[in-house]
Amino acid sequence: MSSKTLGTISIIATLLVLFSVMLNPIVSVVIATIALIGLGVYHLFGKENKPLDIPTSKQTEEKEHNKEAIMGLMESGNQLITNEHIRQMLDISEATATRYLDEIEKNLNNLANPEKARLLSRYFKTSKGEYGEGDIFIGITVPNIRKVAYKFLDASFDDIQELLKSKIHEYRLTALEILVAQYERSKDEKLKEKIYKFYLKNTKYINNWDLVDLSACYIVGDFLFDKTINKNREVLYKLVRSKNLWERRIAVLSAGAFIKKGQYEDTFKIAEILMNDKHQLIHKAVGWMLREVGKQISHEVLKGFLNKHFREMPRIMLSYSLEHFSKREKGLYELR
Repeated sequence: MSSKTLGTISIIATLLVLFSVMLNPIVSVVIATIALIGLGVYHLFGKENKPLDIPTSKQTEEKEHNKEAIMGLMESGNQLITNEHIRQMLDISEATATRYLDEIEKNLNNLANPEKARLLSRYFKTSKGEYGEGDIFIGITVPNIRKVAYKFLDASFDDIQELLKSKIHEYRLTALEILVAQYERSKDEKLKEKIYKFYLKNTKYINNWDLVDLSACYIVGDFLFDKTINKNREVLYKLVRSKNLWERRIAVLSAGAFIKKGQYEDTFKIAEILMNDKHQLIHKAVGWMLREVGKQISHEVLKGFLNKHFREMPRIMLSYSLEHFSKREKGLYELR
């Protein structure tokens, strides 16, 4: 019932009270009661009330709009995206812009598992003198890391940089998963080039084999595939001669991306350069990529390479490369 209707009823009741007093006192009491009830109802419901402050989906819509705006800026390819760009574009405070990093870290910390962290620390050789010395794990599985990464695909390069600098392994892997997803989803070649260059500037933070294996071929390998071999792939040969173990592995895995497109020449050249490398993680990576040549391109092509080099190949490298060979074929190479 509307406020106007209630008001009308109250006025009519009041007039009836006045009229009934002149006729019958008992009737006047009844009508007075009705009038008072009517006035009370009008007082409660008949006034213009402000709408209740009920939460709506406005905040969610604003967040989605902001994400679209940030991704649009990234795909414009005009510049590296920093928190300052986001702050200016969305007209938000610096604290709000930098809070994004805190949200990512909070999401990751909520998934931490101390027992799994101990297992991962042993598996990735983090003790003194081992290849992962000093790396800190908090115990998050790769599928859960990807879930967090996919929630923050609009993270800025500033945020990704800070995550990469972290001593916590899972933070760095999250940063790389975000980078890979941004690269793969972008249709802008200029943005892809900036992600590629950003990656190469931060190789010192890509310092364990899983960090390399889950990112190098998808960014460096993909970016270099369509480029002129003699000019643009020189970066691979700079990396492969690096004193840094992980940069050498980045070169191996990046060239592996070419194998999927039918090119094996760079993998063979890199394998020859690393034939006398002293680290098992390089032997394993090279052997893995050689195996992929035989699996994805040609068994005979791989055999041709092995026939030339099997006597000088480190045992682990040779073993990995022979994985899909028959027992008889393996025997011929392993006897040497």
